[in-house]
Amino acid sequence: MKFSIYIVFLGLLLLACKEDPLPEPDNTGGKEGLLLLNEGLFQQNNASLSFIDSEDAITNDYFLQQNERLLGDTGNDMIVYGGKVYIVVHASSTIEVLDKSSLKSVKQINLQHQGVNQLPRFVVGHGAFIYVSTYDGFVNKIDTSSFTVSNRVAVGNNPEGLAISNDKIFVANSGGLNSPNYDSTVSVIDLATLQVTDEIFIGANIGELTVDSEGDVYVVKRGNYSNDPSELFVLDAQNNYQKSNLGIAATSLFMDEDDKLWIAHLNYGNNTSNVAVIDAASETVLSSNFINASDIQSLYGIFVDEEYLYCMDARGFTLTGNLKKYNKNTGVFVEEFDTGLNPNTLVKIKN
Repeated sequence: MKFSIYIVFLGLLLLACKEDPLPEPDNTGGKEGLLLLNEGLFQQNNASLSFIDSEDAITNDYFLQQNERLLGDTGNDMIVYGGKVYIVVHASSTIEVLDKSSLKSVKQINLQHQGVNQLPRFVVGHGAFIYVSTYDGFVNKIDTSSFTVSNRVAVGNNPEGLAISNDKIFVANSGGLNSPNYDSTVSVIDLATLQVTDEIFIGANIGELTVDSEGDVYVVKRGNYSNDPSELFVLDAQNNYQKSNLGIAATSLFMDEDDKLWIAHLNYGNNTSNVAVIDAASETVLSSNFINASDIQSLYGIFVDEEYLYCMDARGFTLTGNLKKYNKNTGVFVEEFDTGLNPNTLVKIKN
């Protein structure tokens, strides 16, 4: 649940991880295409993957097909890092690790502390580790060889997005479970010591983060979905301060290889969606309304590759989702795919 307000019980039963030996990946004919994470519905155990191959053919329920079991409850984030795909499954309190070539599971990491589910949210990679924010108020350092938690550091309330810049981890503290008393800070962690060295005030209910080529960190402030609007801020990662407010409403971000920041916004009040684009170097708006989004019901995530913009439509969060594809230069609609429930994260698989 990237943006929804919800109540969760910390006593949620953990999906058990098998103790069998790790399977050997099938490395024959490495798969290439787009891998889509579908969140599913909270406490319904119906998170899923969709795979779109190089011929634009989509296969839904792809994780089930590859692994003969379900992915889990509430898929929230996914990255490709170091030959693996790491999938954050929030309510199951697991990190699913896939071999990038075969897209088969090689490990399911259970995130519990003293017998309580930690409820992971977002993941970022650096060096030989991944770092995972968890709703119990921590960032967890996980070794990518042993798949074990080597350290954890306390941050703010209900941390969400993570970004790494200038040898620091920037952590968005949402306080989402404490509505209307949201958290409003970004914690700054020194990567070398894994200690919090600073906190930067932003505003209520902070969500996603991303970084440009110069190291500036972009921060989504989601507000209270009512009279406190969403805003997009820029942080100076060298000196840990808020350098500007771009004056753009945002719920989801994607930084492309050309240092263009793509900004998705879903207005929960009137259920309208919008995509804006800014040049990160100059912080100037290139387009405030890049596509005709009138046929997108609930814009839940965006992704951009060399040629195309992809918009993930949750369709009101109760129906089968939809992925729309546009020309990234012109904004012209190209094609669309029916997906799993509540698509939220897309990555490119190259082998």
